[in-house]
Amino acid sequence: MKFWVVSDEGLVGREMCDFLQREAVSFVGSNRHEVDILDEKGILAFFDKHKPTHIVNCAAVAIVDNCEAKDRERAFAVNAIGPQNLARLARIKGARLIHIGTDYVFDGREKRPYEEGDPVNPINEYGFSKLEGEKLLFKEYPEAVEVRTSSLYGLGKKGLIWYILQALQSEEIVQGITDQTSSPTNTKDLVEALFAVRDQSGIFHFANKGETSRFGLIEELFRLAKASEIELRCKKVVPIRQEESKRSAPRPVYSVLSSKKIAPYLRKEIRTWQEALADHFEAIAVIC
Repeated sequence: MKFWVVSDEGLVGREMCDFLQREAVSFVGSNRHEVDILDEKGILAFFDKHKPTHIVNCAAVAIVDNCEAKDRERAFAVNAIGPQNLARLARIKGARLIHIGTDYVFDGREKRPYEEGDPVNPINEYGFSKLEGEKLLFKEYPEAVEVRTSSLYGLGKKGLIWYILQALQSEEIVQGITDQTSSPTNTKDLVEALFAVRDQSGIFHFANKGETSRFGLIEELFRLAKASEIELRCKKVVPIRQEESKRSAPRPVYSVLSSKKIAPYLRKEIRTWQEALADHFEAIAVIC
């Protein structure tokens, strides 16, 4: 068994490499400067050189507001055409392909956690590009596996939690959106789930247990930071609605994912988002 981690410098990619190293699983990583998933000849040459049995596609254009305008074309290329290219390669070479999806393929109108078979209807360009990636992936290689996840954060790269903490440390008043509810997910937990379904096919959902709004997430981080006596400038977290924010792309009001289908494949019980966040915060508190 040998893994190829595509985009090994990204948020999930770096976490995946760390996990594989701890598990003593052979792997090779690549970034887009070494091999671009839009270059079919390039990915074929890389595959033939390293001969992986499993490909984990962690590549994505994922800054949602940028996907709405200036990065729209690149988002479609990387999020849709890229997975198709990898799927074709994996099918021809007989390798397993693990792809990462998003909760943003849903429109947010449900009042219960989304399951894998629920209707998809993205409301922003990022979600649309990821949905096209799903379609092209499975059209090219029906035996591939995709894990949809949500609100990712981790140690590998600056992301959601890092930016919130920066705001708490630099601004007296921090705004938190109340009408955007999801399941914040630690990449440390996600990569274990990706590995667990490495030889499965179809779509799975994985997210940490429970749900919270962006406002609730910021409040919990505010509480953790104060308890750790980290110096904060923020005096108050203020609730706002999406329409009051300066973001260019709409987000689903409710995009909580049900992880019931994937749970039997996992080695341990899924942590709550509060437990996973506290674990992550402990790891980063020393550098705050």
